Amino acid sequence: TTEAINENFVYLSTFDMEIKEREVVQKNYSKPYIKTELDSLLDELINNFKLYQLKLKDKAELIQIEFDLILEKYALKSDEKSLKDLKKQLVQKNNRINEIYKEKDLFINKLNELFLSSKKSIKLDENNSILFYFNDNDKDTLSPFKLSSGEKQMLIIMLTVVLMENNHTILLMDEPEISLHVEWQQKFIDTLLELNDNLQLIIATHSPAMVSKGYRNN
Repeated sequence: TTEAINENFVYLSTFDMEIKEREVVQKNYSKPYIKTELDSLLDELINNFKLYQLKLKDKAELIQIEFDLILEKYALKSDEKSLKDLKKQLVQKNNRINEIYKEKDLFINKLNELFLSSKKSIKLDENNSILFYFNDNDKDTLSPFKLSSGEKQMLIIMLTVVLMENNHTILLMDEPEISLHVEWQQKFIDTLLELNDNLQLIIATHSPAMVSKGYRNN
């Protein structure tokens, strides 16, 4: 029998518009930086990304605790075999922790690649919230809510995908190319599939660039 796979369905709208009754929204949530639909979606995703990072940290700390117990076991041993075994355990511990952070690190690397053309880089503050800075001035940070609509859109899409945590997911998008630079459109599908290779994309698009890299028959 074929094992059933539970699929998550996600529909992502990246059309931007002013939030209706914005004054009421700001009064209730005390978030004056939320002015559009994209801002509202981005705010939710950034908060979820913080929780995601805490979850990764908890997993890494459990592995570190396991290793600390092993370290205690070898504390009084100084023979060559014990030291060799301990070194092996250390390598395994580091590999397991690196594997935990692999998707998050890939997400950051891919964002930096995309934002290189606008001379911006992503950074995480002390609360694991997302900020940007200009590469020629890393002292002044830029809120993600100050990005252009196309940059917000790309950040929203990539956050949505990385938060899937590589689970089997079907992502539906209507004209995701709107506000995206042609170069980003060309990299779009490859970038998302690198972040989650269990992802199925269903896209309605008018952009030849979106499917230019071997996806015309898909």
